[in-house]
Amino acid sequence: MQRFLPVTFPVAPGAPSLGSLALDTQTGQLCRTYASSKDNPTWAVSLPRCIDLYSDTAKTLALQRSGDNLDKEIMDAVKEAKKAQKQK
Repeated sequence: MQRFLPVTFPVAPGAPSLGSLALDTQTGQLCRTYASSKDNPTWAVSLPRCIDLYSDTAKTLALQRSGDNLDKEIMDAVKEAKKAQKQK
């Protein structure tokens, strides 16, 4: 499976050029495919570079753990909402 999928559609007005962003399929993190210029929006400049995610296993694992925790929180909230709905 391909780890980094290039973003081939405009993500926001003023966004960097097509292909300059990618989705890391291992962590779910949006990343830059090359060093951004200072002309890009702040949100784009603050994204990690894909190569840094690829080479920094500690960062990759931390992002995966935070994503796993978020998934668990969402599932717990759904269970609670269903339980509350049944009690009505």
